[in-house]
Amino acid sequence: GGSVGRLEPGQRADIVLLRRSRVARPFIDAQTPISEAVLHRATKDAVDQVFIDGRRVVNAGKVTLIDREAVLTEIADRLAAPENAKELTARTMVAQLMPYLEAFHRDNPLPQTEGSYRYNAIG
Repeated sequence: GGSVGRLEPGQRADIVLLRRSRVARPFIDAQTPISEAVLHRATKDAVDQVFIDGRRVVNAGKVTLIDREAVLTEIADRLAAPENAKELTARTMVAQLMPYLEAFHRDNPLPQTEGSYRYNAIG
């Protein structure tokens, strides 16, 4: 059996708190159920706080468990390092394949479509 969280002091809980103003912007009719608004309109920008096992892991939309600057510094350091043998081999292979890929796509263009989004009213 697993544990069930409770929204009480001292209890374990997993919960995501959203900013209603971010979900409702620019407008939501008063008759729209909040569950529908959350399902269809909430994005990561609406997340205000997240608690996992009763521990806050997101506060004011920012992850609290990761030092963002340290992660970005590590990424920059790793990407600035000289290529290793495998990376150099991969880069050479891609350079050799590119003329063939470009020729294929030039000779076989993608079909023209009306667009990637079609309006679908929820009635």
